[in-house]
Amino acid sequence: MHYCGGATLKGCDELLNHLTAVELTFRADSQLKDIAFLIARARGDFETALETTLAGLHAVVFDSMRDVMEIEFLLRDFVDNPGHMNEWLTVSDRKRREKFDPAMLRKRFAERQGSKPEDMIEAKDYKAHSQYLHVTPYSNPFGSPGFVDDSHPGILGAYFWELLEHGRRLIFVIFRLQNNIETFQALSEQNGPNLPLFHDAWERSRIRYAMWNP
Repeated sequence: MHYCGGATLKGCDELLNHLTAVELTFRADSQLKDIAFLIARARGDFETALETTLAGLHAVVFDSMRDVMEIEFLLRDFVDNPGHMNEWLTVSDRKRREKFDPAMLRKRFAERQGSKPEDMIEAKDYKAHSQYLHVTPYSNPFGSPGFVDDSHPGILGAYFWELLEHGRRLIFVIFRLQNNIETFQALSEQNGPNLPLFHDAWERSRIRYAMWNP
């Protein structure tokens, strides 16, 4: 495996370690402890995506990253509407689905941006993940469920790009959410977490993805 021990896996490892540390800080904070399990769930998604990327079970990567996107949308909603955190935790299942369905989360975010949900960049991304997850006439260009031949260098590059890009988005949403909490106010002096190995892996993956997907 030509990725073994290289920059990409080191960056993924730094992402997993960062999410482990974030979960601990959430559990120690009175305002965030009840949603710490979301960070643990996201970390589990990334662990699954990493293992299945290396194993050639690439359809699972798309499923895991769709889950990460939904966590990102939810945390982003908590950033812009702090009262929604407790509401999400306590309302009935029916009301939770009505108000916090991914489509509603994306709609609220688009409205805050003065745009339409379908015009947001994330719309095509989420739609693609959903099409590949559900049984539809559309096929995943990188492979169907089951083991996939990943001998083409662009295949693995695309899936590592998926993992690292969604990791990058989640990291900054978590950073913004923490910065809303008084005990984390010092974070406002930073531009984001210092994760040099992860950033290097993300940059390398971005370049590889652009090379194979011009």
